[in-house]
Amino acid sequence: MSEQERNKERSEHRQFLMTMSGGVYEGEDLEEIFRIQEGKCYFTGTPLSPPSHDKKNYSLDHLRPVCRRGSCWPENLAYVLKEVNQEKHDRSKAVYWNILEKRHGTDWVNERKSIAKEIDKKRKLIDKRRKLTVDMLLNLFQGHLADKYPGNEIDFSLTKDDFLQLTVNDVGVYFDPGFIRKKRKFKDASYFEGIVQGIIGRG
Repeated sequence: MSEQERNKERSEHRQFLMTMSGGVYEGEDLEEIFRIQEGKCYFTGTPLSPPSHDKKNYSLDHLRPVCRRGSCWPENLAYVLKEVNQEKHDRSKAVYWNILEKRHGTDWVNERKSIAKEIDKKRKLIDKRRKLTVDMLLNLFQGHLADKYPGNEIDFSLTKDDFLQLTVNDVGVYFDPGFIRKKRKFKDASYFEGIVQGIIGRG
């Protein structure tokens, strides 16, 4: 297998993993995450280049890697140096802290962990607001569909595993966890209207 074929295979595998990764974030969430990290790398504390800089020295890291069922909810996201992101790769946060401990010592890591813990607390609030926004949108869609198709039992919800579930008169339709990041479909009420209409028409 050539290098080009391997790269294509890796890219397709990552796209599949992202499809199965739940959660969603918006630009405002990322701006707030950058702010609560005070513009520093989550793991090392090294200053990050300003967001407006042409050549950014940082990447957005999934603290729990996507390949380990990590989500795209704000709670799982942090800004880190590009080299940190590359080195951490598909390692868990705990494993990467161990690598840093061997390199910098226990005291250094404990200090960084303490700072990271405070960042985690603030990031959970961002996460909570984003999930609430998604819930509100689902309730809005559910109300809209119920009004458009009266006399039918319609339920629209997100499961604990981040699968979007639309149930119409006991007929369930499931969407991959990554579906809520597809704005053209997820935020288009007419897309779901077509599905509901199809289910009712078959009934």
